[in-house]
Amino acid sequence: MDDRGFFEVETPVLTNKASGALAKPFITHHNALDIDMFLRIAPETYLKRLIVGGFTKVYEFAKCFRNEGISPQHLQEFTMVEGYVAYWNYKQMMQFMRELILHTLDKVFKTTTVVIDGNEIDFSKEWKVVSFRDLILKDTGIDIDLYPSTKELYAEVKSRGIVLEHENPELLGRGNFIDLLYKKVSRPQIIDPIFLVEHPIDLSPLARANDENPSLTDRFQIVVNGVEIVNAYSELVDAIEQRNRLEKQALLKAQGDEEAMEMDEDYLLAMEHGMPPIAGWGFGVERLLMMFTNCDNIKDCVLFPITRPKTEE
Repeated sequence: MDDRGFFEVETPVLTNKASGALAKPFITHHNALDIDMFLRIAPETYLKRLIVGGFTKVYEFAKCFRNEGISPQHLQEFTMVEGYVAYWNYKQMMQFMRELILHTLDKVFKTTTVVIDGNEIDFSKEWKVVSFRDLILKDTGIDIDLYPSTKELYAEVKSRGIVLEHENPELLGRGNFIDLLYKKVSRPQIIDPIFLVEHPIDLSPLARANDENPSLTDRFQIVVNGVEIVNAYSELVDAIEQRNRLEKQALLKAQGDEEAMEMDEDYLLAMEHGMPPIAGWGFGVERLLMMFTNCDNIKDCVLFPITRPKTEE
């Protein structure tokens, strides 16, 4: 990234808003100011403020925290590499991310072929571009475009006997519900690298809407062997549209969606000063390491994973 003209920065870990991603935050308290604060879930909104300030290519190795469920693929404390480029779009970012992953494999492992769970995966081959709708339609027969609300889609999912691992899926916004369904029925079946595109707009409150279908976004994820390793998109730079989306996110949060995003007036103020067209990405170092080393559990990719303390007998 340094060779490509990027500038490495650091942004705050303690934040006033849990913004930059859809995730449940850790909450703490600032005694001197007597205010509640959050451990950041992503550096996104701060890095974008730097774009507004004239830094056209920035990236950060950012320690992030998400107060979510434990799984072999998730850490509550992890290291994100996130960056943004002015005047790029998501298609240019697709190419850059592919080059970055191939470069990393070549420099670290001296190969572009990795054996994962017994599958030999050659990252140098062509990566298919697949949409949420096409994946779910193939795997369930459900066309998500025919169900405009969570309630309608949930009823169809239940009628087909699909059980989702969530306490109250009907309380999720439609985008988060589609994401939950995809993770249940489609993601585990993906082996070779793909670009997953056409994310619902309410799953991507900071991404640019697609010109041809405004209900979708110009976003992609790289998925390999059932694991999402990169998230990226063309960014939303319209402050008025951003306010509308954050208002909808705030409403979802008020209705019980704990992963919905909060209103962030400071970020909106930065956007109102003028943000150029940009594209950005983020990926977790530990998850990438887990993938490349064929590790069964992401906890084995950190030196001191979080565990429950032993209780005294």
